[in-house]
Amino acid sequence: WTVPADRPEQLTLTVDRKIYVPGAVAHVRIQTPIEGTLQLTLETDQVVHQTVMETIGKSMDLEVPLPDTLRGSFFLVATVVREVDPASEDWTPHRAMGALQVMVDNSIRHLPVKMTLPSKAEPGDRVTCTVETSAPGDPNHPPYVHVWAVDEGILLAANYQMPDPFQYFLGPRVLGVQTADTFYQL
Repeated sequence: WTVPADRPEQLTLTVDRKIYVPGAVAHVRIQTPIEGTLQLTLETDQVVHQTVMETIGKSMDLEVPLPDTLRGSFFLVATVVREVDPASEDWTPHRAMGALQVMVDNSIRHLPVKMTLPSKAEPGDRVTCTVETSAPGDPNHPPYVHVWAVDEGILLAANYQMPDPFQYFLGPRVLGVQTADTFYQL
């Protein structure tokens, strides 16, 4: 592994699989241009897990346990910082960073739903809606079904397209944690 000349402060993260199921263990390889103290975080809209340790060479393999609550995707973010030697004539980078988005397989959370209801209703009509689904995979976490009634005319006027709820709630995330430092001021 060689350090790109135009990005000497960039480290690389790779994982052993493209998609993980919640509760699995991710095998992470970190390749860094400098040795020092490593901070590796698992992030969603918050920091879920972090590891701080001294690097062992410029390439390391770590195991990161993934929580059962992960959905959509998560980010692995790594920073390596080395001590600054003020007596040194060589002021090479003293911090390297990298991030990687990793996808989560939430197919186990997909719940088939069958609804039986009238095809049309007038304002003021009482409507009976029957919802059927399969038994929960985990009896300690039964499924919840939310039913909304919306005036179709409002949706047509706005050209609203109903999103796929599974993708909307369990699709890939954007990075929700901001990282900042003052190392560039050294």
